[in-house]
Formats: sequence, C-alpha cells, structure tokens
Amino acid sequence: MVDISNFLHFFRLLDCSAVLALYFLCRGTRLSDQCRSTHHNTSSNHSFFKVIGLSFEVSDSFYGRAQQGSITRQKRLLEAKPNILDGLRSDCVWEMTFLQRVIYAAAVFVVFRARVYSLLYSAWAVAEIICVTLGLGIYPADSEPRIVVGPTNLEKYRELKGRSDVTYSSEAVVNLDISEIEFSDGFRSGIRSWNKSVQSWLALYVYSRTNRLYRVELTMFVSALWHGTYGGYFMSFLVVPMCTSVEDIIFKHVPVNPITNQRPTWFRYLYILTFRCRGFDMLATGFLLKNFKDTHRFWSSLYYWLLVVTLPIYILDKLYILKESLGKSTRKKDL
Repeated sequence: MVDISNFLHFFRLLDCSAVLALYFLCRGTRLSDQCRSTHHNTSSNHSFFKVIGLSFEVSDSFYGRAQQGSITRQKRLLEAKPNILDGLRSDCVWEMTFLQRVIYAAAVFVVFRARVYSLLYSAWAVAEIICVTLGLGIYPADSEPRIVVGPTNLEKYRELKGRSDVTYSSEAVVNLDISEIEFSDGFRSGIRSWNKSVQSWLALYVYSRTNRLYRVELTMFVSALWHGTYGGYFMSFLVVPMCTSVEDIIFKHVPVNPITNQRPTWFRYLYILTFRCRGFDMLATGFLLKNFKDTHRFWSSLYYWLLVVTLPIYILDKLYILKESLGKSTRKKDL
C-alpha cells in the first residue's frame, strides 16, 4: 500500500467537489433551458406542454390566449417551491406558542439533515468508494488508522504493510458516521462524527495548540469562518462551547456504568430528547437562516433558552478553570 496520508484529505475533497460541480452544472443547464423556453412562441409552448398529467389545462382556449389575465391557474406543488425557512424569517412565529416554535425548529432540522444526507453524504460516499477501490487510505487495522492522520501505530504499520494475510481498515477515509450523529449521547460525540476530516484538522492544528481556557471557543470560531462569514454561523458555532461545558459538568455527575459502558437508560433518553436534540435544533436554525437579523428574530421567539440555560454554568466553569490555572502557576513559582 502507498502511504499518501498527507495528500489523502486533498484527494477526498477533490472527489467531493467534482461530484457537486457535476450536479450544479446539470441543474444550471436545466434551468437555463427552462428560461429560454419561456421566450418561445406561446402556441408552440402550449402544444408541447399541454399533455395530460403535465398540466391542469387539457386544451388550448382561444379566450384564454386572448385574455391571459382573466384566467387564474393554480400552481402545481413543484412549481410553487415552498420554503420551510420562510416561516422562521417572518413575524408569524410570534403567533405560535413556544412549543410550536420548538417543534417547527425540529422539523426544519429534519429537512436539513435529509437534504444533507441525500446530497453531501452521497458525494462523500462516492469519494470514499473511489479511495477504497484505488487502495488509497487503506491501512492494516492493527495500525489503528485515523482520518487525516493515517496509521497511528507506526511500528505495526511498518510490520504489516503490504501483507495479504492481515485485515485492512478504511477508517482513514470515512468522513461521516450517521449512527453516531443521530444517536450519540452528547454534543461532542455528535459534532466529532460529522465531517470528520475537517473536525480532525481543527483538533490537530487549532484545538491542540491553544490555551485550555479558550481553545474550544477559538476552534468553533475558526470552524464558523471556514463555513462562511454569515452572522448566523458565528452565533451557532460560538454557542457550542457553552453546550459542551454544561455537558461535561452533567456527565461528571452521571458517570458511565463500568459494566454496560453506558449511562443509565432513563438519563440517556431524557438528555437526548431535551437538551441535546432541542439544542441542535436551535443551533441548526442559525446555520440555515445565516444572517443575524433572521436568526435573532427566531431565537428571540425561543427566548434564547439555550443561552439562558448554558451561559451561567459556562461562566462559572471558566472561572473555575482560570482559578485552577492561576493556582498551578503560583505553585510553580513557589518551587
């Protein structure tokens, strides 16, 4: 096997970009053809499209062609192009109850995940298949390969590489773990399982090289900047450190059972269905609405509940970390 771990991430992104570019090229060509067809002769347009099943209108009407404005035709569902985000952008959210707004945010996040899985995950899956077929990023399983990094146990890798009697792993090119994203018990595990190559890069070059006091915040800031410069991105990503701080404190008080290697079932269901899932729902609306004005309007309708819950605990946690670091520096000076 060829060791190209330094270039693997580049090739995977290149494959993904090629698939996406092909999709948008085909889509743009189709839309361009539609726009040109609207400038053609009306009668020829009608004779082509007036087919049962493609239109509510079966035959051409001389009156309809002479008096186009007098006939109102209902748009088909696919022509209407409903946008689920329009409700979040309007002041109509204030007419809903708080529970309805929470359910609306959850529905928006479901639609968003469905779109992502059907488009981006398909592109990533194709890229992974290409890499596996070519043998790129395939290492002996005992060498403990990780995405972006490659084999982490170099002694085992040197010993086993090229052998046909060992088990090989494609973990170095797996970019998404849907089961972990959907069913993991926390914010950290869910985020780490999404776009794992970028998450690993951020962990290696930002998180691990930054002071403990603000390393999560800086990592999320860089992640938001990597996605774009919309205010909604920064609002969503910069709330994540507050969520992870609260999560760490909660998990300390509800330890993992050493036998089952899991926390109590009642706690997992309660935590996932309340704080984790509803928190992700709210953060996703900021990511989708993008601009600050729309995000602020909808989050205000939710009373910024996620910040109200997490911010006080987050501040206390940071003060504790600061006090601990100052205490360590004082003890070092005394020595």
